Amino acid sequence: MAARTDIPIQQLPAEGAALTWTTVNITDGMEFLNDGSTILVVRNPDAANALNVTVVSVACSHGRVSNIVKAVALTTLVYLFRKLPKDMFNQASGKVNVDLTGSAVTAQVAALRV
Repeated sequence: MAARTDIPIQQLPAEGAALTWTTVNITDGMEFLNDGSTILVVRNPDAANALNVTVVSVACSHGRVSNIVKAVALTTLVYLFRKLPKDMFNQASGKVNVDLTGSAVTAQVAALRV
């Protein structure tokens, strides 16, 4: 696997301003820097291909993991993932890993600091 694609962090845009979207990288996965106040936003405008998104957790002190796995349905305009606690989701790099499966090549993601 090559390096994961970085999802740039954005501030919540002003009213009427658009988000900057990053096209998903299903092959290599994606990542974003997480300060604990960042949410992941996914949109899948594809009418023919579903997308599965896994936000990869890290093991807790007892060795448990709690990945968040969501199916982002066809033509989903926006799907929001909650704020991700650093101690549960940040890898050693300080970034959250996002794995994607499916063939929704038109899907896009954004990371928003709120």
